[in-house]
Amino acid sequence: MCLVIAGEAKRSRVSEDVILLEREDFDRLKDGNYLKVLMARDKPEEISRSYHYYIMNRLKSLGLFFEGSYSFYAVVPFVRKEAGMALERAFLVITKTKKLLLYDEEAPGECSCDERCVDALNDLLDDLNLRVKRETPREVLQAVAQEIVQRISENGAFMRLPGEVLWTHRS
Repeated sequence: MCLVIAGEAKRSRVSEDVILLEREDFDRLKDGNYLKVLMARDKPEEISRSYHYYIMNRLKSLGLFFEGSYSFYAVVPFVRKEAGMALERAFLVITKTKKLLLYDEEAPGECSCDERCVDALNDLLDDLNLRVKRETPREVLQAVAQEIVQRISENGAFMRLPGEVLWTHRS
């Protein structure tokens, strides 16, 4: 089990931050329509205008867009634990060469890495200045996911959360 999606990102980027998203929100990004909106510069023809704006507003509320540009380099899911949170071995990255690569180790799906995926993976390895000696692209993806989680755990200096998290009452 594993899911790999590769494509071209068409927008500019205003930030190279890493965004941590709750697993449920990260899973939405794997939806075909969310991916189309995420990758496209303009509204995809096969998506209605209202649904396009709904998805864009949702992506903005998750902190993925700022003034029409990407506001992240990588998105990593987390799950809530009893008194904390745990990072998952999955990621969505837009490389410096604007290649989108989504990898989810736990998702059902075919774990195949085509030529676009290999290109995006090589760009990601260059971006991260990472050399991985593995047999298959899937093993490289697993190693990269582990490395991303490890780097966040070891080097994450702070987390910024919107103030609403303090003022909103949980039911």
